[in-house]
Order: sequence, then structure tokens, then C-alpha cells
Amino acid sequence: NNENLNRLALKIRSPLMFAHVRAAYPGMPVSEQNCHPFMFNNYLWMHNGVIAGFAKVRRRLAMMLSDEAFNAVPSLMNSDSAMAFAMFLNNLPDMDSELPSSTLLKAIEATIATICQVTAEAGIVSDSSLLNFVVSDGHAMIATRFVSKESDN
Repeated sequence: NNENLNRLALKIRSPLMFAHVRAAYPGMPVSEQNCHPFMFNNYLWMHNGVIAGFAKVRRRLAMMLSDEAFNAVPSLMNSDSAMAFAMFLNNLPDMDSELPSSTLLKAIEATIATICQVTAEAGIVSDSSLLNFVVSDGHAMIATRFVSKESDN
């Protein structure tokens, strides 16, 4: 949906490529603000899936965020993917520093654990959260494939 993509693709060279193609639901407006990958400082984030019962847990998740993480992702109240990114940033010991990939992995694991805990506490048991995330700091890339219900794996 980006008109500059063809022109830019001819010029950009990188040892690490990060892209996300997402299908929008019929009638869903496409906006730059909600398009992945999301970016903050040197971090890129994408999510394929859904936080089960997001409308029911959105406020609880937002209340767990520091002001810095809350303000880092402007569209977080509209998108479960943006909320998950803000939660990941919140789980970093320092959002502004370069961190080892092991620290990024711990932050993404903590993000998944928190989402599962909050949805369970909200009584969301019939739907699965599909938490397929990819995060990169420009050097390392970490990907997850996670389904919250054992029967859906």
C-alpha cells in the first residue's frame, strides 16, 4: 500500500530485511499508523495473530505499561499488535540502549506470559491468543510461534 515501495526497493541494500504483509478484513481501513512493522528507536515489531478478547483486556494491559512504553506506540489502544509491542518495550530493562539478544528473548517471553495471565484472569478461556511475533534491533531477529490453548497447537 506504500507507493514508494517499488522505487525504494531498487535502492535499498541490507543484510537484514524485515517486512510484514497483512490481510485486512473487508471494510477495514488501511492506515499507516496501524501498518506493521511498528518501530521505536532501533526496534521493529510485527505480529501475526490476535490477543483473545482484546477489547475486554485492553485497559488492563495498558495500565501495566510505564509512561515511556505507553507513549512509544501511538496506536496501542486501537490494535492488539501495537499493544503487544508496547508490552515488549515495557519488559526491556532499558528501551533506549542496545541490548543482547538474550535480553530481547526474555522480554518477548515475559510479554507472552503477561498476555496469557491477563486473558486468563479476565475469564477468556474459549478463544485462543495467537502470539506470533517477530522483533529485531537491526542486528538480531527473534521470532515466536505461540498459541495459548494446548488443543489449538
